[in-house]
Parts: sequence; C-alpha cells; structure tokens
Amino acid sequence: MIGYPATTGRAAVRAQRHGVSVILPFARADAGLEAAAASVWSQAGVAAEVVFVDTGAGPADRLRAERLAADGPSAMVRAPARRGAALAAGFAAAAHPVLSTLDADTVLTPGTLKAAHAALTADPRAVVVAPEERTFAVGTVAFPFAPLGTLKGGALTAHIAADPSAVPAQITITRTLYGRTLGADARLGPFAIWSLALELTGFASAFVRLDGTGHIARPRPTGVTPGAAALDLARAVLAHGDMLATRFGAESIGMLGAALAAIGAGEAVRDGIAALTRRAAFEGAVLSDLRALRRAVDANTDHATGNAADPGARLAAAFAAVAQKVDA
Repeated sequence: MIGYPATTGRAAVRAQRHGVSVILPFARADAGLEAAAASVWSQAGVAAEVVFVDTGAGPADRLRAERLAADGPSAMVRAPARRGAALAAGFAAAAHPVLSTLDADTVLTPGTLKAAHAALTADPRAVVVAPEERTFAVGTVAFPFAPLGTLKGGALTAHIAADPSAVPAQITITRTLYGRTLGADARLGPFAIWSLALELTGFASAFVRLDGTGHIARPRPTGVTPGAAALDLARAVLAHGDMLATRFGAESIGMLGAALAAIGAGEAVRDGIAALTRRAAFEGAVLSDLRALRRAVDANTDHATGNAADPGARLAAAFAAVAQKVDA
C-alpha cells in the first residue's frame, strides 16, 4: 500500500462496532465520485467510512478528491491501477469491522449498509450481495443475482466459477471472514471481486441477497479489451485451480470453459479446453494440468518481461502450449 500525503486536517476514523468501511477506487474526481461518496455518508443506522483509493488520478483530481474526503469520515491511499490492488490497499486501510466495495460510477440506495450490517451481525460468516440496476444509454437493466441467495456449498462454488456475471461488483463481508482468505489478488483487474467471491465460497456460511436495497450504477467505458478481460478471467479462475480440481475433478475444466465462453474466448482457448477435457479421464490429470495452465498463463501476462503481445494472443498461446503437451 502506498501512503497518501494529506492536504487536509482530516481526523483518523476510529473503529466502531456498527461501522462499515466502503472501499471506493477512483482515477478521476468528478460528479460521479462525489455522488458515490455522498451516498455512503448519507446511510442511516451505521457509521459509514469511505476509503478513497487513488488508482492513478492526476494532480488536479487528487486535490479535488482530498477536498471531497474532508466532507465526511474517510481515509485515502494510493494503489496501482488494477482493481485487485485497489481492493487490497483499501481493505488494509479500512477502520471498521465490516468491509464493502463500491465503484465510482455507482451509488448506494438508502438503507443498504444498515441492511448489510444487520445480515452480518446475524451471521458474520456470510457474504452480502445486493440487487443492482445499471443505467445505459439504451435504458436500465436490473441484475438481481437471485440464485446467490439460495445456493449453498459446492453448488454455489460451481455457479460462480462458471459464470463471470454471477457476482455483483459490490459485496459486503466482515473483516474476520476476509482475513480467512488470501486477500484480494493485487494482480487481477476486472475480475478481482469475482475471484475473491469464488474463494469465499469455501469459508462463507451463505451468500445473503438483500431485498429492497441495492445499488444504482451508470457504467463508464472501461477501456478493457475483450482479450484483456479473458486473460484476467482465466487468471481469476486458475488462482483457485487446486481447490476446484480437488472438489470437482473433471467438472472444473468445464467450469473454466463455460466462464471463458461467456465472454467470447477464441478458438485456441476452446481447443485447449477440449484437450484438457480429453485428458481429464485420467486420474490425477486435472490438478496437474490446471497447474500447468496457470503457469503458462502467468508466463504470458502483462507482467512478463519483454512480452508485448496482445492479451488475447497471450491467453491463446498459453492454452495452445498446454494443449500441445496434453495431446503429445
């Protein structure tokens, strides 16, 4: 976590039993960020803190964000421009025992944090999700995430692993439950929360869906290419490959394939999944092959020295390399 030099005399937030820390990453300080922060501070029934995470804002935006932070209980830190890194830094800086996430283009509806806090008071090992409405130029789309309120155990893990849209961008958990995980993966981008939720299925008692409260999002263009998203998704799943292989065996290959197919992975990826599926008939092959695929994907990422290929091409190369070894 990178410290943030304060430009105001903001007092440190003290932990409170009825407190919720909301992690709010931003790259620019505009009306959207102001609305998001205001929706947190206006929540009744809880002590709500905003943890602003600067993921690369320019000097003018940093100053505006600092001035905004002085309007309510807050902390401010810097992190690399990846969702996983922002979450990790924000969770580390949070003061309260309940942790929540929020995007800079999203506002909380009244009562959301109070309802989430009540659910976690009743069951500290739960993960709370809330219905979400996303407003686009063509209209509003509702994302209720209804199945998450009914699935348990392996069915819940399998549902999330196979569906990249299964988990909302906002989740609320206790600090204690978060502490049982490996933490937000600082290497991940768009699918960092989804990956964390997948890991949480091994520790959580349930995913609780709130009724009557939630989030309203007006998504901005992200600049994330389909290839980059597919690469990030593959890493998000494979980070938990050992768990999936141990619990689900050959079915874990199908989960990975379904998740990648949902965002339009290419022919090389489909061929790689097919090769892994053929080999999955042999005992012990699933675990070793998912590990090999994870190593191949990690070796073909943005962080690999001298690797300037398109992210989609890197993912295809990783799958092709593993498929060749499997079929040899």
